[in-house]
Amino acid sequence: MNNNLHSEFLQQDVLILTGAEDHFIPLKMHYRQIKSLRNAKSVTARIYTKKDRAQNHSQIGYMGPALPIILKGIERKS
Repeated sequence: MNNNLHSEFLQQDVLILTGAEDHFIPLKMHYRQIKSLRNAKSVTARIYTKKDRAQNHSQIGYMGPALPIILKGIERKS
């Protein structure tokens, strides 16, 4: 979590997708980021594992598993 992001100021719906074994972002940052979003309208979070075949990259590196979650969130909030 980068303290310069000022996540505490976000007031909209937030979707966080995390790879359990991401090479760049440790899993502990997933939980820290959720905790920092204390003023968000809603927070939806998902951790991708080996079972999902998306444990390393849950968005850019492998959009297949993430795209349905993103679209479902957009449809639900529209």
